[in-house]
Amino acid sequence: MPQDALAGFAVCPSGLEDALVQELTAMPGFVSVSKGRGGASFSASAQAIGRANIWARIPTRILVTAGRGNFRKPEDIRQIATKILWEQWFTFRQTLRIDLAVGREPQLEKPLARNFATLLVKDGICDRFRTARGERPSIDTTLPIFESGPSSIKTNSPSISIHRASRYLKGAGGRPRARPR
Repeated sequence: MPQDALAGFAVCPSGLEDALVQELTAMPGFVSVSKGRGGASFSASAQAIGRANIWARIPTRILVTAGRGNFRKPEDIRQIATKILWEQWFTFRQTLRIDLAVGREPQLEKPLARNFATLLVKDGICDRFRTARGERPSIDTTLPIFESGPSSIKTNSPSISIHRASRYLKGAGGRPRARPR
């Protein structure tokens, strides 16, 4: 695996995982591509991921894993998000949106609400920027410049990922909208 390789997961519609693995394996710069539920995990350079965002036809999202960790209480999620070097990915001047997917319910003393876990990730990102730069990014849930997510919590091991495509690439290559009659 190259030194600059990033771990990631390409999301695709159910049933297309094998085709996705073939497509990513054929793209230059992708290594260790393996089929997963609803997509494929991989290692690739930032440049290869950027090319895939433009040219790959099967994935609906390409996510880069920014951080992982284990937690026993909700506050641990915030600590995991705070340790990630967010300033390497975007600036505090960019707007941000956080999506969270919860897999199998984590085993905690109290249930963890999805919205609360999302706020913990957001707070961790903002804490990191306040510590590193003295300012924090703004949240924009409709047209963010940067998307973290979907972060996922499966059992007690959250994974925080970054959606590498910009808002301008969303829907690229899609069908044209039908004209109103």
